[in-house]
Amino acid sequence: QEKDPQSTLTGDHEITFPDEPRAKYTCEGDWYKCGYVSYEIFVMNKYNGYVTGDTLQLNIITDSTSNDGDFFGTYECSYTPGKNIMMAGYIDNSLHPCGTWYYKYGAGANGYAAFAMIVDGQATITDNNNGTITIVLDGYDYLNNHITCNWTGAIEED
Repeated sequence: QEKDPQSTLTGDHEITFPDEPRAKYTCEGDWYKCGYVSYEIFVMNKYNGYVTGDTLQLNIITDSTSNDGDFFGTYECSYTPGKNIMMAGYIDNSLHPCGTWYYKYGAGANGYAAFAMIVDGQATITDNNNGTITIVLDGYDYLNNHITCNWTGAIEED
């Protein structure tokens, strides 16, 4: 999958969701054919019902074969699919960004004011046992810009 990682960042970035954050996940089954279930997790900022500002897309492969929404754990960034992996950002054969990446809605290239494919680091997703989860990202793009996120809130299945 390693194809042309891209970034428009010129420095480090902390991903934030100051307005009406919304988080959702989709189970993709054994998408990468590595024996474990993968999930797409999106955390986005909404304002007056519209997605705006920062969005984090995580593409993780769990240590489970169940698709029951149990995606809690720590994930290391890699281009090689496997257990407890956060897939690094890449461009697929249809020129779509895939894997783990950050983007900010707004004017600019492809409607994004900024974006960065995360190619190194880790993410930890914790079940707080009160209806919320916490996502902590400590990652880097291919330009070595440090990209972080520390968010707590509810998540829903998409």
